[in-house]
Amino acid sequence: MIDRILYLGGALFLAVWFLWLAGDGLNAWFSGDDLMNLYGAWSTPVWRLAADCVVFSGATFRPLGALWYRTVFALAGFDPLAFHAVAFAFLFANIALTYVLVRLLTGRRETAAVAALLVSYNARFVNLYYDTGAIYDVLCYFFYYAALVWYVRLRRRGMIPGARHLAVFALLAVCALDAKEMAVTLTLAVLSFELLFYPPGSRRVRELGKWLREGGRGAAVAGVIAACFALAKAVGPAAIVNAPGYRPTITAGRAISSARAYLDHIFYQYGWFTSGRALALWLGMLALAAVARSRVLAFAWLLLTVTILPMLFLDPRAGSAIYVCLFGWALYAAALASDLTDPLLRWLPARLKGAALFLAVAALLLPHHRFEGGFTRRSATQSADELRAVSAALDRVRPSFPPGARILFLNDPIRPGVHDLMFLVRLSCQDQTLAVDRVKMMPAPPEPAGWARYDFVYDYAGGRFLEVKHP
Repeated sequence: MIDRILYLGGALFLAVWFLWLAGDGLNAWFSGDDLMNLYGAWSTPVWRLAADCVVFSGATFRPLGALWYRTVFALAGFDPLAFHAVAFAFLFANIALTYVLVRLLTGRRETAAVAALLVSYNARFVNLYYDTGAIYDVLCYFFYYAALVWYVRLRRRGMIPGARHLAVFALLAVCALDAKEMAVTLTLAVLSFELLFYPPGSRRVRELGKWLREGGRGAAVAGVIAACFALAKAVGPAAIVNAPGYRPTITAGRAISSARAYLDHIFYQYGWFTSGRALALWLGMLALAAVARSRVLAFAWLLLTVTILPMLFLDPRAGSAIYVCLFGWALYAAALASDLTDPLLRWLPARLKGAALFLAVAALLLPHHRFEGGFTRRSATQSADELRAVSAALDRVRPSFPPGARILFLNDPIRPGVHDLMFLVRLSCQDQTLAVDRVKMMPAPPEPAGWARYDFVYDYAGGRFLEVKHP
């Protein structure tokens, strides 16, 4: 009974904790990335989105996220709250998956609870909470660790995965890859788990062959899927490696530079991590795992290393881009905290020891989360707030347009070079036949005589759209 109360109390605490720190994201509006992603998904046939999730192709970009956008839009329309609410549901599920997987790996509730707490919120990962353009990372985390939970649970029960088990595992792996390319590391994650927790009995050829046939099944399945995915994405003119920002630079300098930037995000630093400090931390964590002879620490170290590998050779991105990597850090920190505090808290009953550690970590993190969150929230909401104001100003002058209408904006508050206004008008009216032209996007502004071919013409001044011409 006491265990159940503590379990439910911890779950309630995590829910309140997450909503208190990140819940304001439910009030956020659509960002520019949201509008672009949503419009791309909405303007693509559903059958094509579904087919892209089944057949890997270099011409498609993260099709599972596109299918997510299309599904929510079909059910809820152009409502930012609905999109953020569904994204938050996945974030809650990711916290739960973290708890389940860590408990499977360690067998300790307190370690699992602390890891879930560490994963639940990071102010530098602010896009996860305020911008559903980060849904690709959220979905990738969900399916990546759902696949590991499925696999690890089978192995912890002493089972060798059969065809049915591997089919489910393969489906989750494909979904993770369809969400984001980082899921190619799932092969190494499964292989690391098998080598550390269920290594071959000996180095004899017969034993190694038996291990490969049994313990190597999951890694083999994930490896074949990842190879097919990588081949489809890396070959041809539409290959993702040819896209701006996705062309890798395979050098030690780029890897160290990216690692320093991401470590600053994880630890709330501003340039503190030099190359030497980043390398010292990485090697120190490995040495500590070796000295402690801890399979859990070693697995966590391998996981945080392999999951970030695809990001190290690209231009550094926002913290949310390494959301999938956060699990390895949380597992390492939680396992280490549990091991170090066991002697210090030995005078407490076993049930209270975990609660004390959990609350102590929360108390330590809270002021840092609050302080950093004050800065990151403003930067995350600025673009969306501007688009919200544009949408409200447009609604005031004309909430909707007749099908096929041609609309000219002589001036508007959106910067040139982006199509946010066209996305906003068509999505809010749910009408792809609307023609939206902006003088900002034209080589030269049309003369007033040229306005005749437009059904509606608007100017913008003082935060308001002014209707210059109407039918």
